[in-house]
Amino acid sequence: MDLLSVPDANPNLPPKVKEAREMLQYAAIFFLVAALLYGLWGLWDIMWGLLWSATRYGTLRIGYGVIRIVFAVVAFILKGKLVEEIITPVDQGRYDDIEDKLMIYAILGFIFGLVISGVLILLGYMKLKEVDSQANVCPTCRGTLRYVQQYQKWYCDNCGDYKMPIHPASSSTPPPPSQGQQQYQQQPPEERSQQEYQTPPPPEDQ
Repeated sequence: MDLLSVPDANPNLPPKVKEAREMLQYAAIFFLVAALLYGLWGLWDIMWGLLWSATRYGTLRIGYGVIRIVFAVVAFILKGKLVEEIITPVDQGRYDDIEDKLMIYAILGFIFGLVISGVLILLGYMKLKEVDSQANVCPTCRGTLRYVQQYQKWYCDNCGDYKMPIHPASSSTPPPPSQGQQQYQQQPPEERSQQEYQTPPPPEDQ
């Protein structure tokens, strides 16, 4: 992954999630801006501190410069972690995995992201709260998808295929379930639960 960029958004995300992702993407960009500004400011302080190194003022400027360089490094690392731990799960529809982390990143954004990153992450958090994160819905049969950690994809036991989840509030209207899907839904819960916990075959792109 390019440390200076943010991956493209999943085009199948629901509208509210797309809005939240945009906020999070801007937050990641402002972490980079913060890293650049803190780094330049820190180097400036160190340079002036060295010119006045014989005085107490020079020592303080060097100390401030080192602190700002540390802030720059932390802001740069946070940008990468935000993409890895927040934005990527959003693209995969795993909203539950990031809810607790979002508040932590918002606090870090206020400290290391020039406040702006913190505000943007909070706005993204509020947008995601408007989405029913429990409803990982199959776009074909509207059945509940399950996340297969081994392949990092969502699988529909009704359709027997990997799907991209959509929110039930989506404007798209899915076709009625096929005969096979209806038979599956009519199975006793015991048989369905056994089938659901079997590891599905790998996706075609694996």
